[in-house]
Amino acid sequence: MAIALTSRARLSPVALLVAVLALASAPAAAQGVADFYRGRTINFVVGFGPGGGYDLYARVISRHIGRHIPGNPIVVVQNMDGAGSVRASNYVYTVAPKDGTVIAAVNQNMPMYQLLGGAGAQFDAEKLVWLGSMANSNGVVYTWHTSGVRTIDDAKTQLVPLGAVGTASDSYIFPTVVNALVGTKFKPIPGYSGTGQINIAIERGEVMGRGGTTWASVQSSNRAWLEGNRINIVLQIGFEKEPELKSVPLLQDVVSTTTTARSPTWSACRLRLAMHTGLRPACQPSVSKRCGRPMRPR
Repeated sequence: MAIALTSRARLSPVALLVAVLALASAPAAAQGVADFYRGRTINFVVGFGPGGGYDLYARVISRHIGRHIPGNPIVVVQNMDGAGSVRASNYVYTVAPKDGTVIAAVNQNMPMYQLLGGAGAQFDAEKLVWLGSMANSNGVVYTWHTSGVRTIDDAKTQLVPLGAVGTASDSYIFPTVVNALVGTKFKPIPGYSGTGQINIAIERGEVMGRGGTTWASVQSSNRAWLEGNRINIVLQIGFEKEPELKSVPLLQDVVSTTTTARSPTWSACRLRLAMHTGLRPACQPSVSKRCGRPMRPR
């Protein structure tokens, strides 16, 4: 695989991470690219249920990417939620055709999850080709406006149940890390298929909010909530504040340098943030010839 490092100092918690298996099969190699793709369908697998940021970005891409691939194939989105994208990642790696007719939008944590020996991971992140990102955005933790939790300090005084997808997802990992570093009482509740289900649970009062989604995803999926002041953004996770969230603290702003800065949890968190800062997905040359240039982060 080809992974390019970038000198950008801006954190890139990826709102959309697109992976395609290396196109090494004989049919595509033997035929012209346009001939191979003409009349074919590319399945765009999304590792979450309908309605979330990954799903929305994938559907936007699916409307346009076919025009930029020789042969102009049809692109169809297929939702495959399960275990925070582990199911979709496993499918792309072990089951899906390896001929360039399957791409996937999976959780940005998948390489780290596999690297740390994540349960159920049957894929090898180094053998996937990472194509690009649709957004460059901080992770955020937010609560519902009636929850009584308006600040990170409020979250230290009461239990705060948060909707989560799977244990490999940002919605589970980020609140857990924040609890260890800051002393908050977030309680991620895994098992929701994606943003759509979590949103319903929040509005019904089943949970008080969500952690680990990106600011870009909130802006695209929850515009009505923002305009109606129905959620409180209590924390953002990145190296620089989002322009619209200048009053919201960064994680490093609320971590005690005397008690936790040298802890293993903080070190792991910094490593994870650094990886997403320095990682710019890029195509292998053979993939680039068929799929066009890789998308570039903003």
